[in-house]
Amino acid sequence: MELRKEKFEWSSGYDGETFDFDIELSTENKTEQVIELVKTSCLILASDGATIGGDFNSEQDIYMEPGETAKFTVNSGYNIFQSATGGGANSVEAHIDTTFFRREFFNLGEIEVPAQDGEVSKLAKSKNVAGGDLQILGATVSREPSEDADRTINTCVGLRNLGEDAQQKVMVKSILIDRAGAQIDYSEYEEMIPPRSSAVITPSVYTKAGRLKGATIKITVTLFQRVVTSSVSIDSPTKQN
Repeated sequence: MELRKEKFEWSSGYDGETFDFDIELSTENKTEQVIELVKTSCLILASDGATIGGDFNSEQDIYMEPGETAKFTVNSGYNIFQSATGGGANSVEAHIDTTFFRREFFNLGEIEVPAQDGEVSKLAKSKNVAGGDLQILGATVSREPSEDADRTINTCVGLRNLGEDAQQKVMVKSILIDRAGAQIDYSEYEEMIPPRSSAVITPSVYTKAGRLKGATIKITVTLFQRVVTSSVSIDSPTKQN
C-alpha cells in the first residue's frame, strides 16, 4: 500500500536547543482484509545520513474496510539536538516503516470463580487458530488468599506459536461477571510470541470477596495478523504554526 505524507512539521523544544517532529501519513486499503491496527517505526536522519533520533514499535488503532482511506500519526521521538541536524530542522529526512494488521477475536468461554481461597477452576479445551499456527491450550482461574476483604482472581492462558513467523500481538482479556450477569472488573494483557515458542498470559482482576459468590470469568483472545507492510521516506519538514 502506498504511504502518502499528510504532515511533516518541526517545532523547537522548550529549552530552545532541541527539535520535535510531527508526522502524519495516509494510505488506502488496497487489500481484501479489514485493517484495524498499524505498527510504525521511524528513523530521523541528519543531512549527512546519520541517525539522530526516532521511535519504533509504536501502535495505533485504525479501521479501514477494503478501498477505504485512513490517516495515522507516526511517533518520531523527542528532543533531537539542533546541533545534530547538520543543516537545521528542514534538512532532516524521516524513514518510516509500517505494518498493517487485521483482527481475529475468539471467545474461549466462561469459568466459575472458585468458591474458596486457594482453589482453581479449569477450562480444559484446546483451540487452534490463525490457520493452525497458534494453539490455545485451555485456561485456569485461581483465587488468591487474603487477610482482608479484597480478593485477586488470576487467569492463566497458555499459547503456542507453531508457525515460522512471530505472532506480533496476542491479547488475553479476563472479564469478571457477577451472578446477576453484570461486569465487575476486567483486565487484559498482551504479548508478542516468537516463532516456535510458547507464552503464558496472566491477567488479574480484583473485587470484594462477597461479590464472588456465583461469579464467573469470561476469557477472550484477540489476535492481530499481519496483512501488508509498506515504507516511505519523506523530507523537507516545515515549521509548525
